[in-house]
Order: sequence, then structure tokens, then C-alpha cells
Amino acid sequence: MTTTNIVVLFGVLVIASIGIILFVQARERNRLEQARRLTALEDAHSRMNRMLNELPPQFLTNELRLLIVDRAIELCGEMRALKSTMDIDTLLADDKSRRQQIIESAKGPAPKPLPIDNKETFDTAKHLLELLFRFVEARHKSGKLATSVARQHLKQILFFVHRAQADLLAHTANEHLQRKDFRKAIHCLNLACTELEKSKDNPEAVKAIKGYRQKIEELQQQALGKQPAAKRAEDTNRLDKEMESMLKDEDAWKKKADYDS
Repeated sequence: MTTTNIVVLFGVLVIASIGIILFVQARERNRLEQARRLTALEDAHSRMNRMLNELPPQFLTNELRLLIVDRAIELCGEMRALKSTMDIDTLLADDKSRRQQIIESAKGPAPKPLPIDNKETFDTAKHLLELLFRFVEARHKSGKLATSVARQHLKQILFFVHRAQADLLAHTANEHLQRKDFRKAIHCLNLACTELEKSKDNPEAVKAIKGYRQKIEELQQQALGKQPAAKRAEDTNRLDKEMESMLKDEDAWKKKADYDS
């Protein structure tokens, strides 16, 4: 074998080796990208379930529920295409069943609201509403949601955030009322009104503000009625003490007069 043939053969082997390495690397990159994509899809499906299961029912319209569950159904198909190890058939059946339940529940009464009576509940609701806001934005950017519909949903979600904050403030106001602290209760209700005024074009916000304003007026009247009563009691105690002191002085004077006589 000539030197030229040896060089050529060596060159072919090098090129083949490089080709094999590049092929293996590309295959590994594709595998990692598929795994990353699959993880993202599974996480997204989990977020859909969290929003449906953990958000207080008063913070979800039926339209938003259907939007979420429809995306969950889409995600099942995408996960199946990437050969997810999850039980896709069960997930898909559950999502379709839930969708039917949402449609049927629209004909009945509204679900019972979950009270926002502590900071932890509020923080959870706010976090999930933020996820929902970003989800609607993403659907709009991907062309799956019309601009007018997306804008309507986003405004409604913002109202839910303000309402959650107002509900927590109203609960705090009730706690202050139990301690007869009218000033702090009125302050909390004023803050609740301020929060809801950020969504003042929403009829529910207008109605809630009206109710809070009425409650504030009632508390102000109670506070004003409480102050004179306290003042009268203080004046009465002061007069009683003065009268008692005068009687003691009079008794002492009489005893002294009897002694002098």
C-alpha cells in the first residue's frame, strides 16, 4: 500500500470518526431537547390542574375553566406524541370528564366561594391568578385566542386579584370589629374600596364598593355614638369622686366644729 493510499485511508477514518461523533452528539441533543420539552409539557399540565383544583371557585368563570381544560386536553396529545411515561389515557379521560362537568355546572347555581380569611390563602390565590394571567397571555400570543377575548379574560383576572385583596382586608376589618376597634376596621374597609376601584369598570367591583362604603358609614356612626357615651361615663365618675371628696371634707369640718364647741 502506497503512502498516498495510507494518507487517504487515514483521512477517511478521521472524517468517518468525526461524522459518527457529530451524529451521536446531535442524537443526544435531540434526546435532551425531547426530554426537556416533555418535562415542560408535564409541568404545564400540572399547572392546568392546579388552577382548576386550587383556585377558589369565585375566581374562575366557566369560560376560563373551559379554556384551561381544553389546553390540558391538548397537552395530553402532545405528551403522547413525545412518548410520555405518564398514563396519558387516564389523564385524557379525566380532562374530558371534567370538561363535561364544567359545561353541565354552568346550568346550575354558582359554586360556593372559598373565604379569603388569611394571608396564606390569599398568597396562594394570587400566585395561581398570576399563572392564569400568563397562561391567557401565552394563548393570545400563540394565536389561539382572539385579542378581544383575551383582553376580556385578562381584565377579569385582574379584578379577581383586586377582589382577593379586598376580601382579605374585609376579613381583617371584621377581626378589628370584634375587638371594638372601629378606627382600624374603617381603615381596612377604605383600603378594600381603594383596591376595588382599580377595577371600577367591573359591575361586581362597583357593587362591592357600594357595600363597603355603606358599612363604613355605619361604623362611623357607631364610633361617634360610642364616644359621647364614654365621655358621659367619664364625667359621671369624675362628679362622683368630687361629691365623695366634698362629703368627706364636710364630715371632717363638722367633727372639728363639734370638737371646738
